[in-house]
Amino acid sequence: MLQDSSRFYEAASALSERVRAVLLHVDAAAAAGIQEIRLRMGRPLSLYTGARHLFVEYSGACLPSPGARPFIVSRTDLFESFRALCGYSVHTHQEEIRQGYISVAGGHRAGICGTAGCDAGAVRDISSINLRIARQRKGCALELARRLFSDGLCGVLVAGPPSSGKTTIIRDLARVLSGGELGEYYKVSVVDERGELGAAGSGEAANDLGLCTDLLCGYPRGAGIEMAVRTLSPQVIVCDEVGRKDELEAIRMGIFSAVQMIATVHCLDETDLLRRPQAYSLLKTGAFQKVALLAGSARPGQVLRVLETAQLL
Repeated sequence: MLQDSSRFYEAASALSERVRAVLLHVDAAAAAGIQEIRLRMGRPLSLYTGARHLFVEYSGACLPSPGARPFIVSRTDLFESFRALCGYSVHTHQEEIRQGYISVAGGHRAGICGTAGCDAGAVRDISSINLRIARQRKGCALELARRLFSDGLCGVLVAGPPSSGKTTIIRDLARVLSGGELGEYYKVSVVDERGELGAAGSGEAANDLGLCTDLLCGYPRGAGIEMAVRTLSPQVIVCDEVGRKDELEAIRMGIFSAVQMIATVHCLDETDLLRRPQAYSLLKTGAFQKVALLAGSARPGQVLRVLETAQLL
């Protein structure tokens, strides 16, 4: 519980002084279950658990509906939080901002909404920020790993709705495979474009990815997969949210090198999985023999079903 709440406070500490001061008074029991911190201009500061919203009072109290003294997010709160999330060096995050997010120390990620662009270093018209809290849950994928790899290594696509725990699951799969928990130490390469899997700082991962894992942090996924195949001789490559054309080509190259892929994709269920061109293209590469379908944001990390790709296509 304390470890879970510490990640909330770590993420909250990346925001502006006024917002941070309120969030650091949130009760530890409530903080442990929070998935997102939401700042919307002119609206109450809110938290999301995956199942419900909580509205934050000036005292740090969290209520299921706005109370008498909700903390109202001002334009200044948004702008100062944006600058704080960038480490007061906006220009170093310009490429991320163009894609709508900022990577935050600890593996957290802030989604930026509004006209969050950079023109000669100027940022304008931010209307909301969604700070997603990254948590490592060691052991959460051990039972799944035993099911998936009972007959040896294979490619796995972890699928589910947003906030269903996909990143948390594949992070732990990397740790389990690399850490010898299945009886053998596998060489794992983690391609971590957005810094969410390893939460690296100064080249060192804050999250435990296992004893035999190589971390490629900040590389575009396609280039990172290609580099791992060419230089690191991995048995398994792990990466998040694949699907672009260059990533598909890199995955195909991995197949020719006998590398197994573990990746994630968004979908609601198996019907939606096959409807989505991105997901269907991934399955058609032949790189993924199994699909682990997750339940949803109300039950993050819970596996509904493990499906054989051959039965889906």
